[in-house]
Parts: sequence; C-alpha cells; structure tokens
Amino acid sequence: MKRTPKLELRPPIAFVSDVTNVTVSFLQEIGVYCVFVDVDNTLLSPLAKEPSREVVQWVRSLLNNGIRVCLVSNTVFPGPTVKRVRKLAHLLDPSDTHVRCVTAGFWCKKPGVWPFRKACELTSSEPERSMHIGDQLFTDLQGAQAAGIGHQVIVTGRLGSEPFWTWLKRRKEVALIRRWKAAGLYIEL
Repeated sequence: MKRTPKLELRPPIAFVSDVTNVTVSFLQEIGVYCVFVDVDNTLLSPLAKEPSREVVQWVRSLLNNGIRVCLVSNTVFPGPTVKRVRKLAHLLDPSDTHVRCVTAGFWCKKPGVWPFRKACELTSSEPERSMHIGDQLFTDLQGAQAAGIGHQVIVTGRLGSEPFWTWLKRRKEVALIRRWKAAGLYIEL
C-alpha cells in the first residue's frame, strides 16, 4: 500500500499576539480579500460568550473595506458549539449577511481540507487570495496549507485555558517555532 507523503509544514506569513494586529492595509497590500478566522483562542477565549469591542470593530473594519469574513471552527460538542459560533457571527454582523461560518464536526474538522473548501464556497473566494488566522500549527496552519489557502497567520497570545490534548500539541509547536526563529523564519506583525 502506497502512503501519501506527509505535508511539510511551512511557517505562516506572520505571527501576531492578537488577531486585531492583522490590519486592513496589510491584507490589501498582499492581495487578500477574504479572511477565515478560527474562534477559540483566536477571536475569543474558549469560555467567553461574546467578543471584545476591539474584535467587533476589527471584523467590521474588514467588512467595511470589502474583505469577506468566515468563521471556521472545529466542534467538539456540535449542539452548543454550533449555536455559539452562529451567535458570534450574528454579534459581529447583526445583519447576518456578511459573516459566514463553518463548524466542522468529528469526521471533517481541521486539519482536514473540508472546512477551508467550504469556507471558500460560502464566501465565493479563491483559496490563493484568502487568509486563515488561527492559533494552532497542527490544525489551523496545517489544514490551511493542505487546502491551498494562500496566506496564514498564527495568533500567539493565549486567551484562556485549553483542553489537555491541545496543551500536548503546544509542546510540539514550541519546538517547531524555535526552529523557525533560529532559521529567521519567524515574522511578527
């Protein structure tokens, strides 16, 4: 049986301490017109019910400048998580016409390509002219790269506590980030 070669993880275009550090001018400069955003530890704390005022202003600034937005979140507990992501989309866009959302369940979640392909479909976006912003290398970055999303940004600031399995993956992430820093591939906005 022939094995599919494992995708070599490349560094993202940038690292940021907060999602709001990704500016409209930066996105326009690199030709991005659609942003896919992870929810937990990227837009808000895993336990938060509402986004901060700064996050709401950031999303509305993207929308006001013609940049499409799609929330892309893995769902461990489909019912409550799906409701939470849809509520978040409504808080960010009360008209419910501009912010789309993809909630990926057990069989089709990140780092798989389905959530990203669905996000491209919902926003009528080309993967090469899109960006994914997330906090995990082995779900957000790996999935976006596998799906051909043109640009990725990793948020390094942690917004809350994490499940044990995420904490374990963070240890591998730290080693990889150290390697990128040593090679001069760590760019912070």
